[in-house]
Amino acid sequence: MGGAVARNRARRRLRAAIEQLDVRLPAGAYLFGGDQGVLTMPFTELIAAVEGLVAELDEPG
Repeated sequence: MGGAVARNRARRRLRAAIEQLDVRLPAGAYLFGGDQGVLTMPFTELIAAVEGLVAELDEPG
């Protein structure tokens, strides 16, 4: 991912994207990760990607 600055920026962007979702996650521990794309993709695309991951939690499987 890069140095500490890049990792922290990615962490902040992921956290902000999760907070933008209009869903409540069930209680538990979740691990969201990403690659360099998290740092460069438009924020609206990041929100959509995180939303897709959260939607997969509801799918049986």
